[in-house]
Amino acid sequence: LAWVIKEALEKRQLQVWVNDPAVETLLANNHWDGAVDPGAGDFWMVVDSNVGWNKVNPRITQNISYTVTLAGDAAPRAELVIDYRHTSPPSDQPCVHEARYGDSYEDMMNRCYFDYLRVFVPAGATLHTSAGLEPGTGVVGPVNNGVQSWEGYLVLPPGATRQVRFVYDLPQTVIQDGRYTLRMQKQAGAQPWPVTVTLRTPPGTTVRPLAPGAVVEEGRVVWSLQLDQDQELGIGDGREK
Repeated sequence: LAWVIKEALEKRQLQVWVNDPAVETLLANNHWDGAVDPGAGDFWMVVDSNVGWNKVNPRITQNISYTVTLAGDAAPRAELVIDYRHTSPPSDQPCVHEARYGDSYEDMMNRCYFDYLRVFVPAGATLHTSAGLEPGTGVVGPVNNGVQSWEGYLVLPPGATRQVRFVYDLPQTVIQDGRYTLRMQKQAGAQPWPVTVTLRTPPGTTVRPLAPGAVVEEGRVVWSLQLDQDQELGIGDGREK
């Protein structure tokens, strides 16, 4: 039972709040308190909120692709792409944002997905372009505790797909002492979505991955993983030991 509880905490399937400062400190030190924790380098956290009065979440899949171009003295350029798919059979019913129960739980699972999306990024990041959100709904959230957010709505009918894309510049502080580090935080209660992280490096540079599972090629380092818990990776100067 102890191991199951520990795994649930680490995979953000369980969060704990206790009205005791000492216990809260222990939970925070182990990242078990649900706090948004950007760390010192690059960071992102994708948060989806179903605001459609339905039960469609088990029908939604998503894949995340994150690419960072490291180009010498220029600000690192990031591209975050989220691919959504509604796996229910296509329907000719219009997407109406209303509260109703219907005849069964299955009926509530096969409706349109009304999602309010927030992508948390490091404070100081500059958004260049975004695509895939409903027109006129994209906003830049406020800076709070070292992070800010790109936010907006998307509506996904049954059987449909949607790609949401953000392109932004990262602050130079994501590179420290020749190292680029990335912290990816999992949304509490979310499924373990597939993630691909690609770091593009300047020509002729030699780098050393700071996390296992990397595929190192000329000019890039790639990780393919399941975001089933918070993860950290990065690259360092190839001369490091």
